[in-house]
Amino acid sequence: MTELGMESTDASSLLSAQILRRWFLDDLGVTESEFDEASGDLVRWGVIDSLALVELLEWLSVQIGKDLYAIELSVENFRTIDTILALVAQSG
Repeated sequence: MTELGMESTDASSLLSAQILRRWFLDDLGVTESEFDEASGDLVRWGVIDSLALVELLEWLSVQIGKDLYAIELSVENFRTIDTILALVAQSG
């Protein structure tokens, strides 16, 4: 079971843009306005730095019940909410 309360195969499909956005706001402490400004490129705007990337990978791994460190990662996978969700979908 994952934190979402579903089996890992179901969890990746339940991870939504809204849940991911909430994580950025609640866990990383990003403000609504900062997030909205950076939503076009989370890396370029500094929302995702090296520490945030590690925290995000850990959180995503728990949410979907899979180790994302085992797949080939690129900074391009983390530029937007959509690319992060695509990475999660690809993992599983």
